[in-house]
Amino acid sequence: MWRGNCLVQFLMVNGKIKTKMNESKNSFIQEVNDLKQSNIDTYKQTKRITADFRLEKATTKSYNDRQILELLQNCDDAISNECKNEECTVFIKLDTANNILRISNYGEPFTIDGIGSLLIANTSSKGREFIGNKGLGFRSVLNWVTAINIFTQNCKISFSQQLAQKAFKELVVSVDAQNELTQINKEHLDKDEVPLAVLSMPKVEEHKPDDSFATTVELHYQKSKESDIIEQLKRLNTKLLLFLNHIKHIEIHYENENIKEEIFIDESLSEPGKVVTNKGTWFTKDSGDIYFDSIENNDRYYRIKLAWQNDLSDIHSNFYTYFPTSVPTHLPLLIHATFDLDPTRNYLNKSNNAENQTILKKVAELMKDTALNEISSQGCNWNAYKFLLPTEQNSNDLLKEFYSKLTDYRNSEKIYPCVNDHFLFKNEVYYHGDELSTWVIDNNLGKFFPHLLLPKAELSLNI
Repeated sequence: MWRGNCLVQFLMVNGKIKTKMNESKNSFIQEVNDLKQSNIDTYKQTKRITADFRLEKATTKSYNDRQILELLQNCDDAISNECKNEECTVFIKLDTANNILRISNYGEPFTIDGIGSLLIANTSSKGREFIGNKGLGFRSVLNWVTAINIFTQNCKISFSQQLAQKAFKELVVSVDAQNELTQINKEHLDKDEVPLAVLSMPKVEEHKPDDSFATTVELHYQKSKESDIIEQLKRLNTKLLLFLNHIKHIEIHYENENIKEEIFIDESLSEPGKVVTNKGTWFTKDSGDIYFDSIENNDRYYRIKLAWQNDLSDIHSNFYTYFPTSVPTHLPLLIHATFDLDPTRNYLNKSNNAENQTILKKVAELMKDTALNEISSQGCNWNAYKFLLPTEQNSNDLLKEFYSKLTDYRNSEKIYPCVNDHFLFKNEVYYHGDELSTWVIDNNLGKFFPHLLLPKAELSLNI
């Protein structure tokens, strides 16, 4: 990994600054232009112009209301495993006077594969493939912008509707052909839009950065979208950072109001699985990367991570795939898994039922193991049982087996707390009301009633 200032200092010492930087810049610029030329060659088949345009439009709409999350995901992918301090920070600046949103990081700069994933739909620069990876989320910002600039590798890579219009006229020389393509795609076109994917035709030029960021994405947005941008920024919270791989700190600057907000987590504690955030302490359980299968010689993996607070208070949470979906769990913890999601990234994909069912089964198993080990070790109380108890069941058919597994575990595992400070199986315990259980505890008589359950007051448990 390198940063602009460090590279400059190194090359100055060796007396090669101009030659080496020009070689680096010219090489990267040439590679981007080669990708663009590849699109130009492909678009000699006008059917591909239409196909890529429609895919970009469909993706743009599908990911709407998730633009900030998708940009954060891109930043997270760019940060290395060994990041420290500022390297793990994402800087967001909103300039409402000039209608510009900037997102910057000190991670790895854009690679040519990363740029390729923008120019060519359905490609991704991510290494290990996880179930649910789409590589399309960046396109969602097209809902907001008049122009996009990416500053990386000492270059400025620009995308805009104006650039797309110019490229369209150069690609489709015949006015009749232009009119035909426009008519074919008329239902997809906005005002003054041409039927060409905006991200397929960049302009790239040398750019000397005035900061040390590895990458800055600069969005020139429509004023009418500003309230949506601010609303998404306000929704950012520490829960998001629990499931990202690398980002530990987000700074949000509202430049014209001179306001700075910070969101952070600290995992540098001696106690494994304990995370301190600016909004309290969390405990986590991580499955690590688990091999799923191989399709067309591509190995695929999934990963599960649970997060909870001591009081198990997060009863209104949704499932996460890095970021929250719109699928409630009705459980007192946060559940992240690399599910296969639908195009909106809000719901579990029903067309891929088998994969999601397998992951949900493993989620239930990890929850059971966590309840029996981590949760029960914190004291003999009802928390281990509550960990596996939904307040209600989601009506989603995909979740029926998941909830059924949790019921099986509650009925079959040693998680029933008794007045003698031990856990027993369901078929070993008895209960004669809170009054008796409370009397036994108050009089320190638990050893004489080893199978009597703790009081259930205010827990609304149906056992």
